[in-house]
Amino acid sequence: GKASMVDIGDKPETVRTAVAVARLKMKPETVLLIKENKIKKGDVLSCARIAGIMAAKKTPMRMCVACREMKPKRELIRIVRTPENEICADTTGRAAGRGAYICKSQACLEKAIKIRALERALDKKIDEEVFQRLQKEIGAGGQE
Repeated sequence: GKASMVDIGDKPETVRTAVAVARLKMKPETVLLIKENKIKKGDVLSCARIAGIMAAKKTPMRMCVACREMKPKRELIRIVRTPENEICADTTGRAAGRGAYICKSQACLEKAIKIRALERALDKKIDEEVFQRLQKEIGAGGQE
């Protein structure tokens, strides 16, 4: 979808000026693929638009290991391999250890299980009971 800024409250208006200049060199075929939204990794222009907005808002972004979409960190679940080599969901975002992020949707969790994305990101085999616990967690507070 189209990204846009949203008004988050009554604040006094301020005058701001932003200037951005870029020079891109790419093959005409690449330009055509971008215009037709046929890049294998997704919608390049929407991703750039969201990145610009998030940079202005300074919202931390992370990538879901399943769908590979960049989303605000708070919209994702962080899965952590702790220093004790245990796998758990980190609800605080501050747990020590190696982390990977996944969308709060059953579809992304199923895809992550199927393609072993969490196992690769955390460099550890994940037991079925961990996936079941995550499915319960996502089912309670996530989306289908």
